Amino acid sequence: MENNLKYDYLRDNIFDYYFMSDYTTILLAKEGYGVNIENLDYKDEDDFFCFSENRVYSEDELFRKYNITRAGKWTT
Repeated sequence: MENNLKYDYLRDNIFDYYFMSDYTTILLAKEGYGVNIENLDYKDEDDFFCFSENRVYSEDELFRKYNITRAGKWTT
């Protein structure tokens, strides 16, 4: 996908991007949407669940998929 988005963790909210309407966090998928997460491969409840693909993306995987680069100072 040809995006050239820059994400600044101090300023931006990842869920404000247009494509994020198909995603939620694992925690919210389980508690807010009733998704059975037992068979999902995730490492952190802050990973992203994609409703249309019924799969999990880590932050790095999601950023690669949508060609998002990190801007600003990152501590991780």
